[in-house]
Amino acid sequence: MTLDEETPFIFYTGNPNRISVPLNPAKESMRYQLQFDSTVAAYDTLTFFYRPVLHFVSNACGYTYYYTVDSVHFTTNGLDSVVYEQRSITNEAGKSNIRFYFFP
Repeated sequence: MTLDEETPFIFYTGNPNRISVPLNPAKESMRYQLQFDSTVAAYDTLTFFYRPVLHFVSNACGYTYYYTVDSVHFTTNGLDSVVYEQRSITNEAGKSNIRFYFFP
């Protein structure tokens, strides 16, 4: 769930091993609260620091935003570590950018 927007939302893909995190191009950071196991009342806060980059797609589609992730800060109630696979985030479907590892 997002912590920085007026209307909090949950973004779930249906795959328990993958989440998508929307970023706001009007901001340079976003905070999310993550519960790694619904049977455990432990939450972690993830703060993504990023730079939005306006990207021209085509005359028909116009522009979109790509992002460069500078860092991710997080609490460690269940989350153990973060690994950056790729710091540049585009609209490419199915691409993993950041992996989160949890305590066993």
